[in-house]
Amino acid sequence: GGMYSAYVGAIVDTAKILGSLHTAHFQYIPALALPTTDTLNLRLNMPPSFRNPKSVVVIALPPIGPTHPEALYALSPSDNYCAPKPGLVLPAGGAPLVFATPLAHNLFLRVHPDAVANAAGEVTLTGTAEHGPVIDVPVRAEATEGGLVFDAPVPPLPAGNLIGELRGKWGFDDWEGPSFHLYSPQPGKWAIAPGDQSALVVGREDTLHMVGESAECVERVQARVQAQAASAAEPVTLAFTTPKPDTLQMKVPLKDSAPGPVSFDVYQYGLDKPDQLKMFAYDEAASLHGLTLSAGDSEALLKGTRLDEVAQAKLHGIVLKPATLNRVEDMDQLVLKAGSSTAGLDPDKDYTAEVELKDGRQLKAQVTVEPPRPQLMLLSKGVQSDGTPSLVQLGSPDDLPVDGHLVFFVKSTSPASFPRDEKIEIAAADSSFHTLLDLNDGSLLLEDAKTAEASMQPKARFGFSAFGPVRVRAVAADGQTSDWVPLGTLVRVPGFKELRCPRSTTKPCTLSGTNLFLASAVAATPQFDSATQIPPEFTGTELVVPHPAANGELYVKLRDDPSTVQTLALPITPITPAEKKAELPATEPAPPVPTPAPAAGSANAPDNNAPSTPPAAEPGTSGSGPEKASPPPPDTTPPQSNTNSPNSTSPDAPSPKAASPDDNTPVSTPTMPAKQPTTAPAASPAS
Repeated sequence: GGMYSAYVGAIVDTAKILGSLHTAHFQYIPALALPTTDTLNLRLNMPPSFRNPKSVVVIALPPIGPTHPEALYALSPSDNYCAPKPGLVLPAGGAPLVFATPLAHNLFLRVHPDAVANAAGEVTLTGTAEHGPVIDVPVRAEATEGGLVFDAPVPPLPAGNLIGELRGKWGFDDWEGPSFHLYSPQPGKWAIAPGDQSALVVGREDTLHMVGESAECVERVQARVQAQAASAAEPVTLAFTTPKPDTLQMKVPLKDSAPGPVSFDVYQYGLDKPDQLKMFAYDEAASLHGLTLSAGDSEALLKGTRLDEVAQAKLHGIVLKPATLNRVEDMDQLVLKAGSSTAGLDPDKDYTAEVELKDGRQLKAQVTVEPPRPQLMLLSKGVQSDGTPSLVQLGSPDDLPVDGHLVFFVKSTSPASFPRDEKIEIAAADSSFHTLLDLNDGSLLLEDAKTAEASMQPKARFGFSAFGPVRVRAVAADGQTSDWVPLGTLVRVPGFKELRCPRSTTKPCTLSGTNLFLASAVAATPQFDSATQIPPEFTGTELVVPHPAANGELYVKLRDDPSTVQTLALPITPITPAEKKAELPATEPAPPVPTPAPAAGSANAPDNNAPSTPPAAEPGTSGSGPEKASPPPPDTTPPQSNTNSPNSTSPDAPSPKAASPDDNTPVSTPTMPAKQPTTAPAASPAS
């Protein structure tokens, strides 16, 4: 109470009222709202407070009005993607809200055939859509993958090129996204690249290319290679790259493999069975350095290595077949025969020849066509004699005696007229000797504008040691040469001198002459029955030969042409019984004489200076010792005895008995011949 109690109460109430009046303390916290279906999930950067200062959470609410979806686009719109490939990602970007929020939801890929990419007739367009059958495949936006991924395994799709269109909802409205090119593999589309059909060569690692429709759908490639030591080929998985969307490139290991078939299995996503490809691994292929020929030639020259594998070549429609293979230094040279004329080839044009190997491989060779070369034709040939008839009649027109005068006619076929500066070369087939004939030295003589006569003496040009096949060719002024033309065979004939025969035709004869080793055999019949064989090292001047037949001819085979039978027409000199008896050797062998002086003719004629006659070789004995001859005149110097003979070891040996009872007939001590062939029986003294 009291008189101021009412005032005091009013002041106290006023103080209480004023005490309840104060400023509030708040802290505003921004929150990131993540909408999920019909709720918002808030993300704060600090915990809220319910005391001073109290926390106030501030969020942004979606605007109320029409939606404005973000534009999503394909990162590689021209690329093809393998639809059944596991873990396939369709790259997309440009719309963060698609990956960060569920605004874009219920997404799916509407797949249908690509009518533009597929060739007409390869894909049957059926179904309700204008592009053909339609399949919707659920997808989702995956920010960590950088694109769209499938929610479930892709169902079976139509084979070939496809289009996948992204569709779904943006909020409550329908939404369409970008389109993607897809591919669904189909079997039988992979093959070996045309340029690699023969690319596999054993002994190395080869690069192989395969072509198909989409390399993205290839899961793996396996090869079965026959190893050298293995009985069965084991599958080997090959690593490959994709230089092009439709190409596979891989390395095939063949270092330890054997030639033979090689198989490849190409496995593709979405297919149960692989594509099987067959190839063949070859030995190392031929290497071609180039083909050369002159226009109009019937032969071409191919250079390279391993040319024994060449089966044929084709050049501008002309088939070339292998003829002769030679090895020159470290390179093969193959002569090819043309099946048709090459006159139509132009030296100013570039040509490429297709070379086919025996195993079926095809190679290319650069061709060099040179201007036409000179060509000639051999019209006739012959040998002119000096007027002395030859004792040997040659059995073949191709045999040309080296000591004769050779004449032949040639005709120029290219060019049409025989150039005056053109020469004729004659050479051995082995190029061991050669010579040139021309108009200036008179060895060539023009008969007309096309024909020339050539004449020469082979012995004067080449010497007496020239023999064997010879050939001729034209040599132009610029050095161009024609093809070789066979001319004949140079032969050397022994210098036959005398044929001495007994009267009995069953007894052998003695044939004398020089250079008898140039003949290989002498017979009385063309069939060479019971022929006398002459060794190559024969050094004598006499031969024991069969008695000629009634025609008086012998048959000879020359060593320079042993396949041809030559005829020897030598007059027969009869041997009288007295001559035959005089030519017989002593009945008793004389003891050896120590000095080179000859022994006395008889025991009653001790004069060592008396002339003596060399003993006649027994029939069937070759003359590797002194030459057989008729008894010399009395003043002939007697031959010296052979000091190597076994008859010359004793100085006191008596002289041999004379073969003739007449002491005036000169005789000499017989010497031992170097060789005593037994090709014919010895003649009887009575013959």
